[in-house]
Amino acid sequence: MDFDGGGDWGKTFFNEIKFGENGCEMWAGKGFIGKHLLKQGLCKKLTLIDINKKVLGRNEKNIDKIQSNVWDSVKDKKFDWIVGNPPHFDFDSDGSRRLQTLCDKDLIQHKKFFKEAKDFLNPNGKIYLWENSFGISLSTIKELAKGNGLIYEGFFKCKRVFVSPVPREKIKDFLLKPSFSPHYIVQFSKGVL
Repeated sequence: MDFDGGGDWGKTFFNEIKFGENGCEMWAGKGFIGKHLLKQGLCKKLTLIDINKKVLGRNEKNIDKIQSNVWDSVKDKKFDWIVGNPPHFDFDSDGSRRLQTLCDKDLIQHKKFFKEAKDFLNPNGKIYLWENSFGISLSTIKELAKGNGLIYEGFFKCKRVFVSPVPREKIKDFLLKPSFSPHYIVQFSKGVL
């Protein structure tokens, strides 16, 4: 299978990302999105950050891999862009392995990310997060960013959209089935200090 680094993710905003010396993928997993952007020449050096060391894999040329719960173990790094596909849903995973990568109880991951993200951005740096409107609203994302000194610059809708609404009480069942859900990409920049 030829995985192109996020499919619609790349197609949706590829023209928006500008070249930067240093790129970062947060919640990277195997780093498909970041590696695709590196391969396309949108950075010279890539940093992949994920809490699970096993999914980061072996060393690769021009790629730093950091095992970290969001920014906890990241030191002395600055990025021209940060991309990420965070966990989206504000409920507990109840121990399900599949749901662990999708659930962000009380938005702890988002809050940790936004609290320190500006400290890791270069002055003209940008953040692009792939979010899911079933899990977190655009207004909540904007509030988290603004409250932590980031400027909301807009969002892009992904092409693949699951159009049937899913009631909140059914979301966990829905997530355990392979299907598409309504994603959007939200863009931020560093606020003036």
